[in-house]
Amino acid sequence: MPQKLSEACKATICNLLKSRLALFTLMRKMEPSRRWNDEQH
Repeated sequence: MPQKLSEACKATICNLLKSRLALFTLMRKMEPSRRWNDEQH
């Protein structure tokens, strides 16, 4: 039982890190275009 629990925790943490990383890369992609839009106005 505890081993199953720790595996579930690892999977959850892994998913969390992946989603954080995906969000970070998405924001990094959005950043230059936003800056470019700011310069246009």
